[in-house]
Amino acid sequence: MTLSRLLTGLLGGLVPVLAVALVLQHGDDHRLRHERTPTPPAASSAGNYGSASTPESRAAFRNASNQRRQAAQTERAAAAQRALDALNTLPDSRAKIRAEMSQKYKVEF
Repeated sequence: MTLSRLLTGLLGGLVPVLAVALVLQHGDDHRLRHERTPTPPAASSAGNYGSASTPESRAAFRNASNQRRQAAQTERAAAAQRALDALNTLPDSRAKIRAEMSQKYKVEF
């Protein structure tokens, strides 16, 4: 195996992992942004007569917004951790591959 093929294999393996992590993060963020949430009704011009805007409905709206924000933050953190885990495996495998190549080709890489 040549050095260029080896490097292509290493980098080629890293790029899809990062791409998948970014796509997953984008998909989760997009889904969370476009999720249906309770919306507070608009106030009527007649002093809220017959309006469903109550302290409970406003609290439900705030709770839904907070939960959505927290879920998005959790997903972003998980995606970043998955990408970091993939990157952390590189130094170990790099040292192992360098040792194998040095032994095989009798040249220090």
